[in-house]
Amino acid sequence: MNLTRYVEVAVLMGFVMVSGTAAHQRNIVWKDGLSLWSDVVQKSPNKTRPYSNLAIAYRSRGLIDKAIAFCKRGISLYPDVAEPHVNLGVCFLDKGWTDKAVFEFQQAIRIKADFARAHSNLGLAYSMLGQLDLAIAEQKQALKSNPCFVDAHNNLGVCYFDKGRIDKAISHFQHAIQIDPNHVDAHYNLGLAYGSKGKHDMAFREMKIAKRLSSSQQWKKITGGIKGEKGSVPAHP
Repeated sequence: MNLTRYVEVAVLMGFVMVSGTAAHQRNIVWKDGLSLWSDVVQKSPNKTRPYSNLAIAYRSRGLIDKAIAFCKRGISLYPDVAEPHVNLGVCFLDKGWTDKAVFEFQQAIRIKADFARAHSNLGLAYSMLGQLDLAIAEQKQALKSNPCFVDAHNNLGVCYFDKGRIDKAISHFQHAIQIDPNHVDAHYNLGLAYGSKGKHDMAFREMKIAKRLSSSQQWKKITGGIKGEKGSVPAHP
């Protein structure tokens, strides 16, 4: 469904398009994460986890090329561990290299077939390529592995919205909010879905919640039309 059909209805609330969320791992980033994990890598150069966490720290600062380098280092040490492949795929999404991201998510699934985060991120990548049926299948697979995976519910709702199946989209946005009442994207998307059905009071309520929960930078990204927080790679590492 062409979302521009709803812009006139939505303009008061300032929303433009639904917001998918790459399902990255939400590790705690220390106040000085770069120095912390750099030190750990030096002390444990043959373990994959420190490289992943150092990549996350670099990515949190927008240093995507550095993050990619450390993801690749972790994979070179342990190519049959699934998580570094997902983290690398998320970084590739950040760079706009969607085909490369698809490959890495598929590699992660080959290693760990029930890896919900890999399926959800693969679904997000497919949606970016306009392959909505494949995207829906992957989000469903993520939810089969983890029925409470909030980002997968949100992402599946986005796919259904784009397919014009608004009631199913609303159902999944509502599920996401039930699991995580503070999920900004789900509130935002639910508001957009309500607006598309002419339920303007309900739409306005959800948009107000989304704006209250988000930082000014996050709100600017969402209303600017960026699909998700490529880093919750999370879209999240």
